[in-house]
Amino acid sequence: MKNLYKGILKKTVCIYFIVSTLSCLSAQGAKPNTQPAPQGAEKAAADGSSAESAEEIPPRVIFGQQLSALLSEQKWDEAIALFDTLPEEDRDSLSIRNLKVAVLVSTGRLKDAEETAKALEKQYPNDLNVLYTMTMVAQAKNDIKMRKTYLKKILKLDPDNVQALYEEGVDFYNQGSYKEAGETFGKILKKHPDDIQALIWCGKVYYLDNKMTEAEECYRTALKYQPKNSLAIAELARIKSETNRMAEAITDIQKAIDLEPDAAPHWTDLGSYNLQIGRKEEALAAFNRAIELVPDSYFIHIYLAGLNDDLGNKEDAIKHYKKVTELYPQYYFAYEGLGILLFEKKDWESARRAFVNALRYAPANIYYALSATVCTYKQNKKAEAKDFMSKYLKTIDRAKRETDYYLCRLFIDFAGDSDVNNRITKEKDETERLRKFFYLAEFYRLAGKGHLAEKFLLEIKTTQTPTFFEYRLAISELTPNADTTAAKK
Repeated sequence: MKNLYKGILKKTVCIYFIVSTLSCLSAQGAKPNTQPAPQGAEKAAADGSSAESAEEIPPRVIFGQQLSALLSEQKWDEAIALFDTLPEEDRDSLSIRNLKVAVLVSTGRLKDAEETAKALEKQYPNDLNVLYTMTMVAQAKNDIKMRKTYLKKILKLDPDNVQALYEEGVDFYNQGSYKEAGETFGKILKKHPDDIQALIWCGKVYYLDNKMTEAEECYRTALKYQPKNSLAIAELARIKSETNRMAEAITDIQKAIDLEPDAAPHWTDLGSYNLQIGRKEEALAAFNRAIELVPDSYFIHIYLAGLNDDLGNKEDAIKHYKKVTELYPQYYFAYEGLGILLFEKKDWESARRAFVNALRYAPANIYYALSATVCTYKQNKKAEAKDFMSKYLKTIDRAKRETDYYLCRLFIDFAGDSDVNNRITKEKDETERLRKFFYLAEFYRLAGKGHLAEKFLLEIKTTQTPTFFEYRLAISELTPNADTTAAKK
């Protein structure tokens, strides 16, 4: 979960910096007892057509309003060009140049951002704001070493700099250095015991260290200072879900949702907690809301694929598995799930493609190769099936995986089934034995020996706790309209 929305974070720091700087610009330009600008003044200022408005509103404030509007409309080129319209004195000021770097970073112009930031650093080598800007550039470049260097520079100049300590702690956490992360957040809390973010991150570190009591204390302390902090409430719900207080966890995460209804992680947590107690329909509704908020989250699509499959919504399950394969193709279990559902539909070509794709990411998994071969035979593409398996057979170490080798070879030679049967029967691991029996059954079905195929399929059906995908395929083959395709040698 911790990396689910990591991509959003890279822009968040820059956007926060931009917003805070724009606020400062407005504050600098504010005058006591100034009356609100008349309607249309902002537009006039934006057009540069009203000298009177320009006199009433300081140039920096006009600039801030225009920049904010352009950024909100995602007019990146115009936003960058706007900096050149400032008077030279303002354009060359440290705060404006720093702001320009943040805008360049947020719009993806990393090369220009770094060049501008380095020029600033050369001119102001010990300015904390400039050094912090360099950390933003490093984060956008995903340059961990560079970011660490600049955070260290800041902390050398100002050991108690809360923002730098916070950033360093988050970096440690994201890199899996949880001990260092905890120590860093601890430094903040030593001087600022009411720092909400440090309390929440300390709680996360304790949680990962399985120190649930300490984690809960951190979140409760944060909520004492800020009772409506939705993140602290959500993290407290997580602790409760892990300590057999599921009803309380669901109540808490619902509170977090009420406070922050568009936060996808809260909906994902709600779905997860409902799923843990068997409330699948409620879980489905929560995950559906989450995916509306973050349509490209492969993690949520995985949940939705499995849930819809369990609830019998097969087409929806197929849709979500396909989305997972688009967003995160190396998660080959999505191809496996897709292959199962398509096999059950008797869509042999699509099922074959799914198993072949799974095999690409898990080349040692003979069951994907066998499933793809079976699907090819079911389309009466005998030469193609034999060619595929002949090529795959060369990747199997016969000395180490003798039974696998002969089982695969069975689909090339269509001979030696008695020997393969004996080898499989001697397999001590029940799951491995039953998996292999499924493919032996498919061989017999293809060879026109349906009675032998049914014998093995029924044996698979009687297993009490199936944990292998071939169980689903076997049940599918036992249905009345099961495929009866046969192949001759």
